Formats: sequence, C-alpha cells, structure tokens
Amino acid sequence: MSAAPYITVREQYTQTKRKPAPRPRPTEAASVAVKPRRKAKAGMNAIEFAVSQVVTFTVVAAIVFGFSVLMGSSFNEIARRQTAAATTRARAAETDIVRLRDRLDRLSNASVVGDWAKTRGFVPAYGKGVEEVGTL
Repeated sequence: MSAAPYITVREQYTQTKRKPAPRPRPTEAASVAVKPRRKAKAGMNAIEFAVSQVVTFTVVAAIVFGFSVLMGSSFNEIARRQTAAATTRARAAETDIVRLRDRLDRLSNASVVGDWAKTRGFVPAYGKGVEEVGTL
C-alpha cells in the first residue's frame, strides 16, 4: 500500500498552488461636479453648552437627592429599632435593680442578720447581745 491516502489536510494545503490575487480593472473617471461642503461647526455654542451643563447638574443633583433620602430613611429606621431595643433593655435593668435592692434590704436588715447568726450559733463579740452571752 502507498502512503498517499494518509496525507493530512495541512500537507495537502501546502502542496497545492495558491492562485494569485485578481488585479483591479481600470475604471473610467466620471466627471461629476462636486459642490463644496459647508464646514461643520467645531463645537457647541455658548447657549447649548450652558443648557447641557444645567441638565447634567440637574440629573446628578436628582440622583444624589434620591440616594440621600433613601439612606436617611434607612438610617432613621435603624436608629428607631436600636432605641426600642435599648428602651426594652433599660426597663429590664430597672426591674432587676428594684428586685436586687429589695433583696439587699432584706439581707442587710439588722434583725434578719442577728436571727441568721443566732440560728447558726454565732456569738457577738461586742455591742448589743454581749450581756446576753454572760447569762447563758
């Protein structure tokens, strides 16, 4: 068998001759009268420039205003929620303080402390109750 059927596409392409590019055909020049064009203005006049600046400023100001209104509303809502949570915590703290003061008053009362000491066998070293120790 020969190797001819196994030639790759790239090898076939390199073996083929390329055709030369077609040459442009000469054309006859048409005699058409060309009117001179008016020159376009290089830029805007002062009124157009001022109007464009005013419109740009208005659009930017409207966007900034809308953004600030939305941000202000959201910050107000956040502050309101924080205030409500702080008020709730303050009320809970006040009730805890009242409860703890009542408990402290009960525990620091002289008669309660004395009764507690007597039930546990403590004897006072000085002050009220010293005379009672001698009588025991």
